[in-house]
Amino acid sequence: MVKAKNMMYVQSLEHLPFKDLTECLVHIEKELNPIKYAAILHNKDINEGGSLKIPHIHVMLQFENARSIANVAKLLKDSPQYIQQWKGDSTNGYSYLIHATIDAQEQHQYDVNEVKSNFDYKDLIEKAKKGVKFTLTGKDELIIKGLLDKLYIGKISKEEVEKQLSGSQYAKAKTRIDSVYQKHMEVVAVEWREYMRENNLSIEVIWIYGDSGVGKTRLAKDYASQYGEDYFITGSSRDPFQHYQGQKIIILDELRPSTFQYSDLLKTLDPFNDDVMGASRYFDKPLTANIFIITSPYKPRDFYLKIIEENKKFDSRTDSFKQLARRINLILYLDKDSIQTAFYDSKLDNFFLEKSSKEPNPYIEVTKGEDSLQNWTTEKLYKQVINAIKNKPVIKPAKANDDKPQDNSQNVLF
Repeated sequence: MVKAKNMMYVQSLEHLPFKDLTECLVHIEKELNPIKYAAILHNKDINEGGSLKIPHIHVMLQFENARSIANVAKLLKDSPQYIQQWKGDSTNGYSYLIHATIDAQEQHQYDVNEVKSNFDYKDLIEKAKKGVKFTLTGKDELIIKGLLDKLYIGKISKEEVEKQLSGSQYAKAKTRIDSVYQKHMEVVAVEWREYMRENNLSIEVIWIYGDSGVGKTRLAKDYASQYGEDYFITGSSRDPFQHYQGQKIIILDELRPSTFQYSDLLKTLDPFNDDVMGASRYFDKPLTANIFIITSPYKPRDFYLKIIEENKKFDSRTDSFKQLARRINLILYLDKDSIQTAFYDSKLDNFFLEKSSKEPNPYIEVTKGEDSLQNWTTEKLYKQVINAIKNKPVIKPAKANDDKPQDNSQNVLF
């Protein structure tokens, strides 16, 4: 039977026998009565492959006398396999909670204030850190610090930083590079929002609706490329903004009701919201785009109704359709023969196709066009898109859609 004075209890939140870490510690104080304990939730750790580790807790336990690990596990209502005998100096165990050890220096560095303990944990760590010697050489550290400073003020890109580091230097600095770049993007986002406010500017939003495989994305790319800037296309719905790096044009490709929460989509399309963040697997990305081009198999009204249907399952409140409609400057409807736009009727709270806007569709694409509340902006954007299409080389048609063409008569409600 293994006994120890110092132990480390590690368990995922999913399988923790308690509601949360706080409830776990209350139980520990009552049932185990250790002379010292310190605990933390690790929810920012990254695997070697770059994925986020499952959130889990670490609890360092210290007893006056050696105790059976099996017995401690039983009192914790858990299995002994999740409790490790901590050999050597207990200070290393306490330091590991925030990754303030030599072996853990390249993992996410947690703040001492995130640790819950029954003693002065901060004082212990301040004393322990004086004895920790990190393995970077002086030259390596100077190189890394210089590049990080340039990255922070935007004089160098994240890719350029990574290219200038050796493999060992990058391994040592990866966490700091990600952290500094995230902070740089946050600063840029704040400055961008201030500029938008001061100049009373709004985001331009184009919604392109149509069936799959008929050219929506090609049209979006053609329109984005006329600005001569890099544009960003969202990735999988699991991590749509993973590779976003401050591009001014974002294509939300194949947007579906399940891609984002409706409230998050509204925030994303509002430059005056101080919480404009794109959902990303590791950390949310501050967005600074002036133009959003949305391609979707859903017309805006159907997109909204689908969200309402899904939210009823959870009995949650949803903002009105008008909140989305007022953000859209131009909606395009494409079928295999033509491109059309539509105008918004505020009284009916819906969009109506405009027959006079019909133009040939060189993409053989089915998208639905609808428009914004600001007609002058609509006309301007619509002409820009049509001119961009006309000035492009002839595009070889894609395979025709088998669906029946929709009724394109003037002022058709959809």
